[in-house]
Amino acid sequence: MNSNTTERPVFPARYTPEGIYETRMIKRNAACIFAGILTWLLLRSILPNMMFSGITIVITMARISIVPSTAAVIYSSVDIISTILSMGLPFFVVMRIIDIPLKAALPFRKIRSGFNMGSLFIALALSTLGVYSGSLLASMASSLGFSPQVPAVETPTDITTGILYAITLVVIPAFLEEIVFRGIILQPLRRFGDGFAIVVSAVLFSLAHLNLYQIPNAFLIGLLMGYFVVRSGSIWPGIIIHFVNNSVAAVFEYLMDYIPMQTLNIMNLSVYVFYLVAGLLSLIILSRKQKKLFMLIPYNGILSTKERLRCYFTCAPTVILILVLLVLSLSYML
Repeated sequence: MNSNTTERPVFPARYTPEGIYETRMIKRNAACIFAGILTWLLLRSILPNMMFSGITIVITMARISIVPSTAAVIYSSVDIISTILSMGLPFFVVMRIIDIPLKAALPFRKIRSGFNMGSLFIALALSTLGVYSGSLLASMASSLGFSPQVPAVETPTDITTGILYAITLVVIPAFLEEIVFRGIILQPLRRFGDGFAIVVSAVLFSLAHLNLYQIPNAFLIGLLMGYFVVRSGSIWPGIIIHFVNNSVAAVFEYLMDYIPMQTLNIMNLSVYVFYLVAGLLSLIILSRKQKKLFMLIPYNGILSTKERLRCYFTCAPTVILILVLLVLSLSYML
Protein backbone atom coordinates (compact mmCIF):
# COMPACT_ATOMS: atom_id res chain seq x y z
CA MET A 1 0.00 0.00 0.00
CA ASN A 2 1.32 3.44 -0.92
CA SER A 3 2.35 5.31 2.24
CA ASN A 4 1.23 8.60 0.67
CA THR A 5 -2.35 7.39 0.30
CA THR A 6 -4.72 8.31 3.12
CA GLU A 7 -8.14 6.85 3.70
CA ARG A 8 -11.08 9.23 3.82
CA PRO A 9 -12.52 9.31 7.34
CA VAL A 10 -16.04 7.99 7.81
CA PHE A 11 -18.29 10.44 9.63
CA PRO A 12 -21.56 9.60 11.41
CA ALA A 13 -24.65 10.29 9.30
CA ARG A 14 -25.55 13.41 11.29
CA TYR A 15 -22.25 15.03 10.26
CA THR A 16 -22.76 14.52 6.54
CA PRO A 17 -24.10 17.45 4.47
CA GLU A 18 -27.47 15.69 4.23
CA GLY A 19 -27.54 15.02 7.99
CA ILE A 20 -26.61 18.61 8.81
CA TYR A 21 -29.36 19.90 6.53
CA GLU A 22 -31.93 17.57 8.12
CA THR A 23 -30.85 18.69 11.59
CA ARG A 24 -31.25 22.34 10.62
CA MET A 25 -34.71 21.71 9.21
CA ILE A 26 -35.82 19.96 12.41
CA LYS A 27 -34.50 22.83 14.55
CA ARG A 28 -36.16 25.39 12.29
CA ASN A 29 -39.48 23.59 12.69
CA ALA A 30 -38.96 23.46 16.47
CA ALA A 31 -38.32 27.21 16.56
CA CYS A 32 -41.53 27.91 14.64
CA ILE A 33 -43.60 25.75 17.02
CA PHE A 34 -41.88 27.38 20.00
CA ALA A 35 -42.88 30.83 18.74
CA GLY A 36 -46.42 29.69 17.92
CA ILE A 37 -47.18 28.12 21.31
CA LEU A 38 -45.66 30.97 23.36
CA THR A 39 -47.51 33.59 21.30
CA TRP A 40 -50.72 31.63 21.80
CA LEU A 41 -50.21 31.53 25.59
CA LEU A 42 -49.39 35.24 25.68
CA LEU A 43 -52.44 36.23 23.63
CA ARG A 44 -54.64 33.88 25.66
CA SER A 45 -53.63 35.70 28.84
CA ILE A 46 -54.06 39.28 27.61
CA LEU A 47 -56.62 39.20 24.78
CA PRO A 48 -59.75 38.45 26.89
CA ASN A 49 -58.95 41.30 29.30
CA MET A 50 -58.35 43.67 26.40
CA MET A 51 -61.66 42.70 24.81
CA PHE A 52 -63.55 43.01 28.10
CA SER A 53 -62.01 46.41 28.73
CA GLY A 54 -63.07 47.60 25.28
CA ILE A 55 -66.62 46.31 25.72
CA THR A 56 -66.84 47.87 29.20
CA ILE A 57 -65.76 51.26 27.83
CA VAL A 58 -68.35 51.09 25.04
CA ILE A 59 -71.12 50.07 27.46
CA THR A 60 -70.17 52.83 29.91
CA MET A 61 -70.03 55.51 27.23
CA ALA A 62 -73.33 54.36 25.75
CA ARG A 63 -74.86 54.17 29.25
CA ILE A 64 -76.29 50.73 28.57
CA SER A 65 -77.54 48.73 31.52
CA ILE A 66 -76.58 45.05 31.40
CA VAL A 67 -78.57 42.37 33.22
CA PRO A 68 -76.68 39.32 34.64
CA SER A 69 -77.91 36.96 31.91
CA THR A 70 -76.69 39.30 29.17
CA ALA A 71 -73.36 39.73 30.97
CA ALA A 72 -72.92 35.93 31.02
CA VAL A 73 -73.58 35.75 27.27
CA ILE A 74 -71.05 38.54 26.63
CA TYR A 75 -68.47 36.82 28.83
CA SER A 76 -68.89 33.46 27.03
CA SER A 77 -68.83 35.09 23.60
CA VAL A 78 -65.64 36.99 24.39
CA ASP A 79 -64.07 33.78 25.70
CA ILE A 80 -64.90 31.95 22.46
CA ILE A 81 -63.66 34.73 20.18
CA SER A 82 -60.45 35.29 22.17
CA THR A 83 -59.72 31.55 22.19
CA ILE A 84 -60.08 31.30 18.41
CA LEU A 85 -57.98 34.41 17.77
CA SER A 86 -55.24 33.66 20.30
CA MET A 87 -54.68 30.15 18.98
CA GLY A 88 -55.63 30.59 15.34
CA LEU A 89 -53.59 33.67 14.43
CA PRO A 90 -50.15 32.51 15.68
CA PHE A 91 -50.42 29.11 14.05
CA PHE A 92 -51.70 30.54 10.79
CA VAL A 93 -48.45 32.54 10.74
CA VAL A 94 -46.49 29.39 11.66
CA MET A 95 -48.09 27.55 8.75
CA ARG A 96 -47.05 30.32 6.37
CA ILE A 97 -43.47 30.40 7.70
CA ILE A 98 -43.09 26.62 7.47
CA ASP A 99 -44.50 26.99 3.95
CA ILE A 100 -46.87 24.04 3.92
CA PRO A 101 -49.97 24.16 1.68
CA LEU A 102 -53.29 24.53 3.46
CA LYS A 103 -54.63 21.22 2.12
CA ALA A 104 -51.50 19.42 3.31
CA ALA A 105 -51.59 21.02 6.76
CA LEU A 106 -55.33 20.43 7.21
CA PRO A 107 -56.36 17.22 5.43
CA PHE A 108 -60.14 16.98 5.75
CA ARG A 109 -60.53 13.91 3.54
CA LYS A 110 -63.68 11.85 4.07
CA ILE A 111 -63.13 8.38 5.52
CA ARG A 112 -65.30 5.36 6.27
CA SER A 113 -67.61 5.63 9.27
CA GLY A 114 -66.50 2.17 10.43
CA PHE A 115 -62.91 3.35 10.76
CA ASN A 116 -64.05 6.46 12.66
CA MET A 117 -66.08 4.40 15.14
CA GLY A 118 -63.32 1.85 15.63
CA SER A 119 -60.63 4.46 16.18
CA LEU A 120 -62.96 6.34 18.55
CA PHE A 121 -63.51 3.40 20.90
CA ILE A 122 -59.86 2.34 20.82
CA ALA A 123 -58.82 5.89 21.75
CA LEU A 124 -61.43 6.12 24.53
CA ALA A 125 -60.23 2.80 25.95
CA LEU A 126 -56.66 4.06 26.01
CA SER A 127 -57.90 7.32 27.51
CA THR A 128 -59.35 5.31 30.40
CA LEU A 129 -55.86 4.09 31.24
CA GLY A 130 -54.62 7.67 30.94
CA VAL A 131 -57.27 8.95 33.35
CA TYR A 132 -56.31 6.40 36.00
CA SER A 133 -52.62 7.19 35.46
CA GLY A 134 -53.42 10.86 36.07
CA SER A 135 -55.40 9.95 39.20
CA LEU A 136 -52.45 7.95 40.48
CA LEU A 137 -50.15 10.90 39.83
CA ALA A 138 -52.56 13.21 41.65
CA SER A 139 -52.66 10.84 44.65
CA MET A 140 -48.86 10.72 44.78
CA ALA A 141 -48.68 14.52 44.61
CA SER A 142 -51.32 14.84 47.32
CA SER A 143 -49.32 12.56 49.63
CA LEU A 144 -46.40 14.99 49.20
CA GLY A 145 -48.57 17.97 50.14
CA PHE A 146 -49.43 19.21 46.66
CA SER A 147 -53.03 19.73 45.64
CA PRO A 148 -54.48 21.21 42.46
CA GLN A 149 -56.10 24.62 42.68
CA VAL A 150 -59.29 23.99 40.75
CA PRO A 151 -61.09 27.21 39.82
CA ALA A 152 -64.79 27.27 40.63
CA VAL A 153 -66.88 26.99 37.48
CA GLU A 154 -70.58 27.75 37.55
CA THR A 155 -72.64 25.48 35.36
CA PRO A 156 -74.95 27.56 33.11
CA THR A 157 -78.64 27.36 33.93
CA ASP A 158 -80.20 28.98 30.84
CA ILE A 159 -80.14 27.68 27.26
CA THR A 160 -78.09 30.45 25.64
CA THR A 161 -75.19 30.40 28.08
CA GLY A 162 -75.42 26.60 28.18
CA ILE A 163 -74.90 26.41 24.41
CA LEU A 164 -72.02 28.87 24.57
CA TYR A 165 -70.51 26.91 27.47
CA ALA A 166 -70.70 23.69 25.43
CA ILE A 167 -69.07 25.41 22.46
CA THR A 168 -66.23 26.63 24.69
CA LEU A 169 -65.68 23.30 26.44
CA VAL A 170 -66.36 20.85 23.61
CA VAL A 171 -66.60 22.26 20.09
CA ILE A 172 -63.74 24.78 20.10
CA PRO A 173 -61.10 22.41 21.58
CA ALA A 174 -62.18 19.54 19.32
CA PHE A 175 -61.75 21.56 16.13
CA LEU A 176 -59.18 24.22 17.01
CA GLU A 177 -56.75 22.03 18.97
CA GLU A 178 -56.89 19.29 16.34
CA ILE A 179 -56.30 21.80 13.56
CA VAL A 180 -53.22 23.02 15.44
CA PHE A 181 -51.72 19.85 16.94
CA ARG A 182 -52.77 17.17 14.43
CA GLY A 183 -52.69 19.60 11.53
CA ILE A 184 -50.29 22.53 11.54
CA ILE A 185 -47.84 20.91 13.99
CA LEU A 186 -48.01 17.22 13.04
CA GLN A 187 -48.29 17.38 9.24
CA PRO A 188 -45.06 19.36 8.53
CA LEU A 189 -43.18 17.08 10.95
CA ARG A 190 -44.13 14.07 8.85
CA ARG A 191 -41.35 14.96 6.41
CA PHE A 192 -39.03 13.63 9.18
CA GLY A 193 -41.04 10.42 9.69
CA ASP A 194 -44.59 9.64 10.76
CA GLY A 195 -43.60 8.09 14.08
CA PHE A 196 -41.44 11.10 14.92
CA ALA A 197 -44.27 13.50 14.07
CA ILE A 198 -46.80 11.58 16.16
CA VAL A 199 -44.57 11.49 19.25
CA VAL A 200 -43.57 15.17 19.07
CA SER A 201 -47.15 16.37 18.54
CA ALA A 202 -48.41 14.16 21.42
CA VAL A 203 -45.73 15.49 23.82
CA LEU A 204 -46.53 19.11 22.96
CA PHE A 205 -50.27 18.44 23.12
CA SER A 206 -50.01 16.94 26.61
CA LEU A 207 -47.77 19.72 27.97
CA ALA A 208 -49.96 22.44 26.45
CA HIS A 209 -52.81 21.40 28.78
CA LEU A 210 -50.81 23.11 31.58
CA ASN A 211 -51.99 20.46 34.05
CA LEU A 212 -49.55 17.80 35.26
CA TYR A 213 -52.40 15.48 36.19
CA GLN A 214 -53.78 15.54 32.65
CA ILE A 215 -50.43 14.87 30.97
CA PRO A 216 -50.65 11.02 30.99
CA ASN A 217 -54.15 11.00 29.50
CA ALA A 218 -53.42 13.78 27.00
CA PHE A 219 -50.18 12.10 25.89
CA LEU A 220 -51.73 8.65 25.38
CA ILE A 221 -54.81 9.88 23.57
CA GLY A 222 -52.63 12.35 21.64
CA LEU A 223 -50.49 9.46 20.39
CA LEU A 224 -53.52 7.52 19.21
CA MET A 225 -55.26 10.52 17.64
CA GLY A 226 -52.06 11.36 15.81
CA TYR A 227 -51.69 7.79 14.61
CA PHE A 228 -55.26 7.54 13.29
CA VAL A 229 -54.92 10.93 11.57
CA VAL A 230 -51.75 9.72 9.83
CA ARG A 231 -53.21 6.30 9.07
CA SER A 232 -56.42 7.69 7.57
CA GLY A 233 -54.85 10.69 5.85
CA SER A 234 -57.57 12.84 7.40
CA ILE A 235 -57.89 15.04 10.48
CA TRP A 236 -61.47 13.88 11.11
CA PRO A 237 -60.62 10.93 13.42
CA GLY A 238 -58.80 13.32 15.76
CA ILE A 239 -61.71 15.77 15.78
CA ILE A 240 -64.27 13.04 16.44
CA ILE A 241 -62.24 11.44 19.26
CA HIS A 242 -61.56 14.83 20.83
CA PHE A 243 -65.20 15.90 20.53
CA VAL A 244 -66.65 12.75 22.11
CA ASN A 245 -64.06 12.66 24.90
CA ASN A 246 -64.75 16.28 25.85
CA SER A 247 -68.51 15.84 25.50
CA VAL A 248 -68.60 12.98 28.01
CA ALA A 249 -66.44 14.99 30.43
CA ALA A 250 -68.77 18.00 30.06
CA VAL A 251 -71.86 15.88 30.71
CA PHE A 252 -70.39 14.46 33.93
CA GLU A 253 -69.35 17.95 35.04
CA TYR A 254 -72.92 19.12 34.48
CA LEU A 255 -74.41 16.14 36.35
CA MET A 256 -72.30 16.88 39.42
CA ASP A 257 -74.82 19.56 40.41
CA TYR A 258 -77.80 17.19 40.22
CA ILE A 259 -76.67 13.64 41.05
CA PRO A 260 -75.17 12.33 44.32
CA MET A 261 -71.42 11.73 44.08
CA GLN A 262 -71.75 8.01 44.83
CA THR A 263 -74.18 7.54 41.95
CA LEU A 264 -71.99 9.65 39.67
CA ASN A 265 -68.95 7.49 40.51
CA ILE A 266 -70.88 4.34 39.59
CA MET A 267 -71.94 5.91 36.29
CA ASN A 268 -68.36 7.00 35.65
CA LEU A 269 -67.04 3.50 36.32
CA SER A 270 -69.69 2.00 34.03
CA VAL A 271 -68.65 4.33 31.22
CA TYR A 272 -64.99 3.36 31.63
CA VAL A 273 -65.84 -0.35 31.56
CA PHE A 274 -67.86 0.22 28.38
CA TYR A 275 -64.89 2.07 26.85
CA LEU A 276 -62.53 -0.81 27.62
CA VAL A 277 -64.86 -3.49 26.23
CA ALA A 278 -65.80 -1.48 23.13
CA GLY A 279 -62.16 -0.56 22.58
CA LEU A 280 -61.02 -4.18 22.73
CA LEU A 281 -63.75 -5.31 20.32
CA SER A 282 -62.96 -2.42 17.95
CA LEU A 283 -59.27 -3.33 18.04
CA ILE A 284 -60.05 -6.92 17.09
CA ILE A 285 -62.42 -5.92 14.27
CA LEU A 286 -60.15 -3.23 12.81
CA SER A 287 -57.12 -5.51 13.03
CA ARG A 288 -58.93 -8.06 10.86
CA LYS A 289 -60.12 -5.49 8.34
CA GLN A 290 -56.97 -3.37 8.19
CA LYS A 291 -53.77 -5.20 7.37
CA LYS A 292 -50.85 -4.14 9.57
CA LEU A 293 -53.12 -1.76 11.48
CA PHE A 294 -50.39 -0.25 13.64
CA MET A 295 -47.65 -0.14 11.03
CA LEU A 296 -46.27 3.14 9.72
CA ILE A 297 -44.45 3.86 6.48
CA PRO A 298 -40.69 3.56 7.18
CA TYR A 299 -38.69 6.78 7.10
CA ASN A 300 -35.77 6.85 4.68
CA GLY A 301 -33.99 9.95 5.96
CA ILE A 302 -30.40 10.35 7.08
CA LEU A 303 -30.92 10.51 10.85
CA SER A 304 -32.28 7.65 12.94
CA THR A 305 -35.47 8.06 14.96
CA LYS A 306 -33.41 8.42 18.15
CA GLU A 307 -31.23 11.12 16.57
CA ARG A 308 -34.24 13.05 15.28
CA LEU A 309 -35.99 12.98 18.67
CA ARG A 310 -32.78 13.98 20.44
CA CYS A 311 -32.26 16.81 17.96
CA TYR A 312 -35.80 18.12 18.46
CA PHE A 313 -36.02 17.86 22.25
CA THR A 314 -32.51 19.12 23.00
CA CYS A 315 -32.54 22.21 20.78
CA ALA A 316 -32.82 25.51 22.67
CA PRO A 317 -36.35 26.54 21.55
CA THR A 318 -37.88 23.19 22.59
CA VAL A 319 -36.03 23.10 25.93
CA ILE A 320 -37.20 26.62 26.76
CA LEU A 321 -40.76 25.79 25.66
CA ILE A 322 -40.92 22.65 27.80
CA LEU A 323 -39.56 24.52 30.83
CA VAL A 324 -42.14 27.29 30.40
CA LEU A 325 -44.99 24.79 30.07
CA LEU A 326 -43.83 22.81 33.10
CA VAL A 327 -43.52 25.95 35.23
CA LEU A 328 -47.04 26.99 34.25
CA SER A 329 -48.26 23.46 35.00
CA LEU A 330 -46.59 23.45 38.41
CA SER A 331 -48.35 26.71 39.28
CA TYR A 332 -51.59 24.73 39.00
CA MET A 333 -50.44 22.59 41.95
CA LEU A 334 -49.40 25.40 44.29
